[in-house]
Amino acid sequence: AITSLVNTGLKDFKITLGHVDFINGILEENAFDAETLTQIQALIIKKDFISIKNFTNNKLLCNLQFCVGDISVIDDTIANITNSKSKKSLMLLRGIYDKLKSLGYGGYISYDLSMIGNFEYYTGIIFSAYAYGIGFSIIDGGRYDNLLSYFGLDLPAVGFAVKINDLSDALKYQNVSFETASAVTLAAYDDEAWLDAIKVADELRAQGLVIENSLIGPGLKENLAYATSKNIEGVLYFEQGGTVKIIDLIENSEKSANIADLLNGGGPI
Repeated sequence: AITSLVNTGLKDFKITLGHVDFINGILEENAFDAETLTQIQALIIKKDFISIKNFTNNKLLCNLQFCVGDISVIDDTIANITNSKSKKSLMLLRGIYDKLKSLGYGGYISYDLSMIGNFEYYTGIIFSAYAYGIGFSIIDGGRYDNLLSYFGLDLPAVGFAVKINDLSDALKYQNVSFETASAVTLAAYDDEAWLDAIKVADELRAQGLVIENSLIGPGLKENLAYATSKNIEGVLYFEQGGTVKIIDLIENSEKSANIADLLNGGGPI
């Protein structure tokens, strides 16, 4: 996640780390009844730390808003932990910081021990990225070891999602210039040739072409109008039987080819 953001040119950002077992260990230690537990969990997710005091006087739960900052937050908090689950989670976060610091990434790391995300979804570390000028996360991720089992594969997993529009806003706010590649070719198709169009477009992208898959529908006229409005240079119109119309909107020309010839360089687009 850090290298992804660095490679975009973004400079002023932080990756905020947490661990679901920090909160889970405290909740289990206090043995709340089911109703109270649900209410406290909901308040933590909403970061309504004031209202938590209506359900417990636990010092850590009532002061989660202060468990935010640099690595000193981990070191200061671990001394006040009495349950093994929470302590183990903090030691893991400490170890991650040490490794990231050795890689030169320590300056990008901060902590928020109130981070829990969805209690049913995340199973370990959880993280978000925040950039100067943007008031919400541009990356969210974490460990979700139980997710793949719902799809028939029982394996641990870690992943993250980049919010492209928000990242773009952050880059603009920080005056980072970047180029976006506009589609050169539109891949369109009639009702029977959609599979050929998608497969061939993928193969042509692998060859370095910038191709947009049409969402307009099967009408050739409508696709040509859309391509013209977007300053797209050409249209590949796939027809039943493996024939492709190669329409050059710059030269105002058209020819036909079969898919094999197109993939072997038989078309100008």
